[in-house]
Amino acid sequence: MMLSLTLPMRVFLIAVTCSLLLSPVAARPVAAQDEVPTAAACNPFSGDAATRTASGEASASDVACATAAAAVQAAIATRPATGAGTIEPSEEPSAPADESQPTGEVAVELPPADFPSTNEQGYTYALEASLTAEFSAVPLDSPVYRIEAEVPTEEEVSELVASLDITGAVESRGGDVFVASGDGDLFVTPTLIQYLAPPVDESDEPLPSAGEATALARDWLQRTGLIEPDLGEGEIITQSTDAGRIFVQFRPIEPERILAAYPSIVVTLGPGGATLEARVQWPTVSVYDLYRLRDAESAWRDVESGRAYIEAPLEDSGIEPASLVEGTVTYDRIDIGYTTSGLPGGDQFLQPVFIFSGEVVPSGAEVPYPISAYVPALPDSGAPVG
Repeated sequence: MMLSLTLPMRVFLIAVTCSLLLSPVAARPVAAQDEVPTAAACNPFSGDAATRTASGEASASDVACATAAAAVQAAIATRPATGAGTIEPSEEPSAPADESQPTGEVAVELPPADFPSTNEQGYTYALEASLTAEFSAVPLDSPVYRIEAEVPTEEEVSELVASLDITGAVESRGGDVFVASGDGDLFVTPTLIQYLAPPVDESDEPLPSAGEATALARDWLQRTGLIEPDLGEGEIITQSTDAGRIFVQFRPIEPERILAAYPSIVVTLGPGGATLEARVQWPTVSVYDLYRLRDAESAWRDVESGRAYIEAPLEDSGIEPASLVEGTVTYDRIDIGYTTSGLPGGDQFLQPVFIFSGEVVPSGAEVPYPISAYVPALPDSGAPVG
């Protein structure tokens, strides 16, 4: 016998069915789309301008860049937490015993990845892009890492003061901030250790080579107790023969290809390899969970349509800063990198991003230049990880 349903009954049944089908989706939080403010013509994630400014060897543009970068970090730190900006899991997930396997069916939503809104040179791009890399080589999932600041104690700072041969007493400035001065200066917070060596007469000795500089910087970190167990290989991020400065940066062994300014240690060396300054931003980094990555083809469509952060060293190309760069680009490699996510002092992570690398030939140029395009690698929050 066929049951005749009235219109109100049919509407009710349809509503119940839709509710049952859509309830897992409706329960998911909506990702916050607030844009991270970023200084124009300045990349606050590189930290180079800030390092040169702190060393006293900055140009006017470096000072402006470092000031803008500081404003960016302050803006990020004071950005109100909404939606995805606040993570409140009922129970904090621990790292899986087998990190190749996900810990659950649905991943906790993360805050948006931190990206600069423009590159250091202020370039905008209108490029005809092509891709030769294979999507099949891109991994399907990747770990996310939690960042946790370490709160210093006065006893720990006193030990560091002694190892740096600073003669002044440790002073507490409140808020877990400590300073000490005398034959050098030390400034310590939960997120930063800044050391300035006492002034020395500039010698006529040359700067050390790249290999010598990284070895000298690592040895100094070892002797002063500032070395970290997961310290990776050092690299020269910039140097100036005229200024007599060479900057050595160290990153963690894992994860690789960190785009943000930290975790990192930057040691500034002078003529003869003397240590002039050290800047340590080294929070505790641990595996948080395994996340399913978005489809690489959709990430490529973002790059192809110009919705990516682009870096290209075009200083020698003759293209003026803040110009529109036109030309052709061929991307032949896709890698996974990491950038920060979340508010400093709160829940903060290193989350994966896709890095498309290749060569660009600007219009009118005769030689190619390396280029990298960065786009978020995580899909919408709540996507299954297994």
